[in-house]
Amino acid sequence: MATPAPSAPRKWIVTLEGDESPEQIAEHLRARGFVVEQVLGSVGVITGQATDSTVEKLRMLPGLQSIEPDQPIQLPDSSTGITW
Repeated sequence: MATPAPSAPRKWIVTLEGDESPEQIAEHLRARGFVVEQVLGSVGVITGQATDSTVEKLRMLPGLQSIEPDQPIQLPDSSTGITW
């Protein structure tokens, strides 16, 4: 029986709780296989890539509020007349 192929890395948004420094948390994530793309310390967010299995292990790290998949959004064209 063949072993299942590992999942492909995908993009994630990590929201921080605020007790630790964003750079320290980014280092903890890197050490566990998360590829950090951006550390947005002023808003308490780190973006990057990892497999689903890596993320499941990262959810236990202290200092993290959540880890959610990064999903693209599309705002309506300004010609539609929709305002916000």
